[in-house]
Amino acid sequence: MRDLPSQKNMNIYMKVDYAIDDCEYSIVCPCKYINFRKPGSGMCDSEFLQTISGDVLVETEENFWSGYIAVRIVEDELTVAQFALKTSVHIVDVAIKEKLGKKIGWLLGLFKVWPLNGLLQTDEYSKIVNLDTEFVKLTFFKYNN
Repeated sequence: MRDLPSQKNMNIYMKVDYAIDDCEYSIVCPCKYINFRKPGSGMCDSEFLQTISGDVLVETEENFWSGYIAVRIVEDELTVAQFALKTSVHIVDVAIKEKLGKKIGWLLGLFKVWPLNGLLQTDEYSKIVNLDTEFVKLTFFKYNN
């Protein structure tokens, strides 16, 4: 994968077999982003591959969520497999979390009052679900159309 001149039109997919809440699932999705150690870059001592999927539908906690799956392989071992799921958040909470509103947090809190509350909601990948990598099977393949 390190020799790829460009990620455009490569059609690389991953199949992820995993279990959540005692249910087994398989997801096949495109690898939208692929990060890897470039030879001689000095960025990292170990070889790694990190992929992030396109949008996937995930069932957890008896709900369906939109999100993406990210995996990281270091020295041929899967070290991270997680979902980042979209949830609705209030922009005031985001501003306070980003330390933009600490001094005027009380004033920003006024924007959380009805009728403005619903207008100031946004979706963010804020819910992270980590998978036990011991029970995740990962397969990469190229799809030729």
